[in-house]
Amino acid sequence: MRKIIAIVLAVALTVGAAFVFFKLVDNPEKHILGKWTNAGTNNSFEFFKDGKVKFPVEALELEYNYEGDVEGEYAIDKSESKITFIFSFFGDNYNETYNFDIKNNALTLRKQANSEPMVYLKNNK
Repeated sequence: MRKIIAIVLAVALTVGAAFVFFKLVDNPEKHILGKWTNAGTNNSFEFFKDGKVKFPVEALELEYNYEGDVEGEYAIDKSESKITFIFSFFGDNYNETYNFDIKNNALTLRKQANSEPMVYLKNNK
């Protein structure tokens, strides 16, 4: 009887651990939280639980040569692997969508599928 209980307990723990692992891997809304920095440009994105984001506007490589920090919102579309940044800067409203990928501690943003990637590393503090 003890062997059966031990086997059931081991299976339950394995299934539970696998569920937690896959829930975290498949949940970019939680994994993206925190500060991410691009080593080449020193630009950083900081993502918050409430859907808010802080970043330097020049990090998004807009047509205009603006420089300055903005606070805005972000929305993630998991099914399309896209993230949209919604913000205002100098009275103009922006809605910029990027392809994104999170692997380990690297966040990759691309304006279009074939554009040059912008890679940000997570600041672990």
